[in-house]
Amino acid sequence: MGWEEDYRRLSDTFGYSIKKDSDARDLLLTLLPETPDWDELQEEIEGEVAYVFGAGPSLQIDIAVLKKHDLLTDALTVAADGAAGALIDARITPNIIVTDLDGPEETLIKANKRGAKFVVHAHSDNTENMKEIIPKIKPPIYPTTQVAPKEPARNYGGFTDGDRAVRITGELKAATIILAGMDFGEKIGTHSGQKDPAAKKKKLDYGKKLLEEYASKRRATILNVTAKGDPILGAPRIIPSALSTLLGVI
Repeated sequence: MGWEEDYRRLSDTFGYSIKKDSDARDLLLTLLPETPDWDELQEEIEGEVAYVFGAGPSLQIDIAVLKKHDLLTDALTVAADGAAGALIDARITPNIIVTDLDGPEETLIKANKRGAKFVVHAHSDNTENMKEIIPKIKPPIYPTTQVAPKEPARNYGGFTDGDRAVRITGELKAATIILAGMDFGEKIGTHSGQKDPAAKKKKLDYGKKLLEEYASKRRATILNVTAKGDPILGAPRIIPSALSTLLGVI
């Protein structure tokens, strides 16, 4: 399935405009301070165990338990937007933040100053955020789009920052992806950037569906350490102590 069919489904569900999203992609490209090298990002991810953190209600618990089992020391960490705040509060700077820039600006800029790389997603609802925040972010900034790719803007699929982060990490050839803070339940996490609970729930449901479609392809081993929330098809749940044994961290 190509991006056109993915976008048709997205547009049918949420009423997005391909013209407006294409304009947002082009705006993002004009705002980039320099052209990023996706190969460099792949070199950082390829073959690694990557922890992808969503901004669900379990996020802080998951971080604390993973730290307790010493699973995050020198680990590759990928934060979906607002999840970066909880990681920074736990004195962990995410290596990569996948974001449409609707999380707290102060948190995003703080993470960037501490070395976090950004994968920024362009869509028609975040053009003002892009114009406001991107000039404050140090490169590299890797652009993504939900319409036709236009280098260096790529379309890896996905919808929410969380499921898109999983897809990007998988497509850049992480060996294993560990999901945390990926509840996808009725409750919205405090680190989520969305203020409208009903709209957020609709987006989370759609993102979960896309994540399960991707996980079923098994391009990487995907495991789920999220303490609570709904099960994710294709991403078996595992407790951190068992994960320690599996990864040989004992």
